Amino acid sequence: LCEELEFNKDKPILLTALPPNFLYMKGGRPESDFKNYEELVYYWVKSVINAHNFNVVVCLHPSVKYENIQYIEDLGCKISRQGTAELVPLCDLYVACVSSTIRWAIACGIPVINYDVYRYRYTDYVGVSGVITVEEKRDFELVLNKITNDPEFLFQKKIEQENLSAKWGFF
Repeated sequence: LCEELEFNKDKPILLTALPPNFLYMKGGRPESDFKNYEELVYYWVKSVINAHNFNVVVCLHPSVKYENIQYIEDLGCKISRQGTAELVPLCDLYVACVSSTIRWAIACGIPVINYDVYRYRYTDYVGVSGVITVEEKRDFELVLNKITNDPEFLFQKKIEQENLSAKWGFF
């Protein structure tokens, strides 16, 4: 992956899964801070690329076409065309939105930021100490900054995740 995306092999990998567009319906999701998908994507990508200590790679939801979103590479991120299942085990930190793929990261012992941008408030990951769930922009920025700039905090979340991983999956 580092070769494919021309990453610095000395940096850890932050994988982020862009959420699908659930703002397309009339009225969108009034609970969300975002009025349209383009605004959400821009904020999400600008936030994760600020993790300068990490190589940042984006994986797309199957409902999102690469051709419609490749413009985000101009913001400074890289999009991988590999499937999420292939990418999750390669990362050191996973950022997603209430995705079932979070289970894969837990099973792999990888810390997760679960940014609930649509405020669905699912309880799937309540009590999973290696999954940090936020729904406010400010909280997302704070936890992303903390986990990407404090190696000890990231390591602690990794240990917590590894301690639970066998309950979430096996290889």
